[in-house]
Amino acid sequence: MNTALSSFIFGLTIAISIGPIALLIINRSINCGLRNGVLSGAAAAFADLTYGIVSFSVGSALYVLLEHEALLQRIASAVLILFGAWMLLGAIRSRNTLQLMSDAPCKGVFASTYALTMANPLTILAFTGFAAQFAMTDFQTIVVNSIALFAGSLIIQITLALFGSALRTYISHPAVIFYLNILSACLIIGLGLMKVM
Repeated sequence: MNTALSSFIFGLTIAISIGPIALLIINRSINCGLRNGVLSGAAAAFADLTYGIVSFSVGSALYVLLEHEALLQRIASAVLILFGAWMLLGAIRSRNTLQLMSDAPCKGVFASTYALTMANPLTILAFTGFAAQFAMTDFQTIVVNSIALFAGSLIIQITLALFGSALRTYISHPAVIFYLNILSACLIIGLGLMKVM
């Protein structure tokens, strides 16, 4: 599969998971208006872009330093599989506890959403595991793949903001959140398994 397409799919996949950031975007769209919801979604996607650039650069540096491409791909695949499994277990454990927050602050939505998204250390682990699967040795390839990842993430994040009001009755139900999180975890595991096979 083309690396840019894989990056786009990973961007979609990582954004599908209905965790605190997705719920924050939905809440801001509902409680603070569509503009603030879209700004929050864009901030989360820009954080994913930042993670993409850093991760693809680190993954590229690891290839150069280790010169063991097959081993690094297996390790990266294992990281994705383990991260997906961790997400799967988390979804099962918190099956009935995820719900929309009753109030989301309406000031500084871009900066606060960006900071909250960047503060998640598990996200950088997932991004690095994904990025280390590919040998990206030039800046142009890193930028193209980061933009593809950003585009995938942005589609989901903006969709959450645009349809926040309409989705509220469906997405606030724990069963829907549970199945979306299961889907996201399975897709991440699948991306890890693709490189193993």
